[in-house]
Amino acid sequence: MKFSKSSKTNQLAKVAAAASLSFGLAIAAPLAAGAAPLESGVTKVSGSPNYELGINCNDLQWNGDGTTLTAVPGGSLTLTTTRCDDVDQNSALKYKMIITDYGDSNSATPGYTAGGVHHSGEVTVPIAIPASFTLDPDTYVTFKVVGASDTYMVSYKAVPDLVANPGGTLGRSTEVVIPAANPLHTTFPGNLIPSDTTGACGLNNMNLQTSGEHVYQTYEFDISKSGAYTFQFVATSPDDRRFFPWGESTLNDPFLAVYRTFDPAHPTTGVVGCNDDAGSDFNGVTANGHLVDQHYSRFRSSLTAGHYTLVLTTWNESTVAGWLNEGKAAGGTFELWGPRGAFVSESGLANTGSDATVLYIASALFISAGVFVLVLSKRRVAKK
Repeated sequence: MKFSKSSKTNQLAKVAAAASLSFGLAIAAPLAAGAAPLESGVTKVSGSPNYELGINCNDLQWNGDGTTLTAVPGGSLTLTTTRCDDVDQNSALKYKMIITDYGDSNSATPGYTAGGVHHSGEVTVPIAIPASFTLDPDTYVTFKVVGASDTYMVSYKAVPDLVANPGGTLGRSTEVVIPAANPLHTTFPGNLIPSDTTGACGLNNMNLQTSGEHVYQTYEFDISKSGAYTFQFVATSPDDRRFFPWGESTLNDPFLAVYRTFDPAHPTTGVVGCNDDAGSDFNGVTANGHLVDQHYSRFRSSLTAGHYTLVLTTWNESTVAGWLNEGKAAGGTFELWGPRGAFVSESGLANTGSDATVLYIASALFISAGVFVLVLSKRRVAKK
């Protein structure tokens, strides 16, 4: 596979991208060592799929507010508490908790696990707060100040609806990022294809918010077979605040376009597919564990063998001056699905990709001082 100069990042990002291509699995950038504070008394220790939050009851903002996270298949939420076992002058606990059904699933039952013991169902009489416990999906815990109305809640929403994989093989899962400094830019029209008689940008979602300057980034790839290909944007980078309370992405409404030949001076020429919003069918979680939103791009195009360029930009106008003022790199992960054996690797050999009947499960992710090791297990599902 050939990369444009504009899609190259630092060496660590290259290693992550190479691993993602090898296994057909998107890999997020490694987290910095140490926990990240979200707000007073709440600390993010790890993100999706196995969330962990630190809760310090002595520092919480007891304002009835809270934090909400969404479960993904095979994921978990662990809460590790500090000073939640403090006592008053009478040696009575100052803080307790109750467990409640979040109510977003008819099939899930609320519950939690502490000390290796699972407790199923709601707990409406306040109980002591364990030093560490996990919540079941579709559950929220309310931390309470004993003898007062002060509360703080952590909600763990049930696994959302599964978004079906496109047909064919997952051949690419790659992060494309618009850098914070010196971004590529050009002037896009409001309608990328003024008269889309071919349906190349289907669902009538080929429009940008307005004509004008847009920053963008490119990603080049080669395919060896003609056929139907699906492009889908599956994760923002940094994380999307719609799903993660620590999210800081400035690119929550991406626009994707694919060109046979891309000329920034003539962005309406050579388009073979594009999309702004995938629509309501793209709300949920993918089989690879990505939480996706209807404002992410997804489209299908009929392509012939050859060289192509994917362009990631913003739906809304994004001037260079505004982007530099924001001072943050932003982008995300896109997946390319198509005929098996059609994806050409950097060496020029066909990459067979991962068949849709193969499940890749990230069984462990160890992060230490910015270095990560991803342990994968592979299970093939027998075809009927």
